[in-house]
Amino acid sequence: MALLEVKSLNVCYNGIQALWDVSFSVEAGTITALVGSNSSGKSTTMNTVAGLLKPASGSILFQGEAVTTLNAYQRVEKGICLVPEGRRIFPHLTVKENLEIGSYVRRCRKHMRYSLEWVYELFPRLKERNNQAAGTLSGGEQQMLAIGRGLMSEPTLLMLDEPSIGLAPVIVNLLFDLIVGINSKGVTILMVEQNLQKTLEIAQKVYVLETGKIVVEGRGEELLCCDDIKKAYLGM
Repeated sequence: MALLEVKSLNVCYNGIQALWDVSFSVEAGTITALVGSNSSGKSTTMNTVAGLLKPASGSILFQGEAVTTLNAYQRVEKGICLVPEGRRIFPHLTVKENLEIGSYVRRCRKHMRYSLEWVYELFPRLKERNNQAAGTLSGGEQQMLAIGRGLMSEPTLLMLDEPSIGLAPVIVNLLFDLIVGINSKGVTILMVEQNLQKTLEIAQKVYVLETGKIVVEGRGEELLCCDDIKKAYLGM
């Protein structure tokens, strides 16, 4: 059984349809990617799975349970966490305070200390900046903080929306290594990412969206080798 199942999802903005019968699944323990051009519906899909947008129709199942009508915070309680595009950290709070906010859900509070130790192990730079205001961090450090805050909620499914945007190439390489490392610890990952080359290299399953519809699906390595698909849908 898939960890996440999205079935016939239709989403509208102010009467304009953004997603058309989008269906896909995410297997437990994998890295799955949603890719496509700008305005293809990737972030809309992620926000709908996270509960930030309500679908006009369709269903979302998580671990076999319908979560379509649950609020965003209730989905976090179930183990679904979205790290949004743009990091969205609290700039005037310290690194540690930002991380602690990630453990606000009831089931995570008693494990906060252990989760903090794990995040600092993954991101030693954050431990060095523990008492520093988050807004003074570099772009790469802020992205580490955003991901670390997401991990503090002990997610079963971690969703990453454009994690590498605006980062220097050397930091992008580090970030993708970290994503693979997090996945190796048993965290299932669903990601939207502009760096298609690296995404196709690490994703076990990839869905290509175009104008709100899934037009192609396959293994990352398969799409990486298919020039026609790369040219037609991915602009590569």
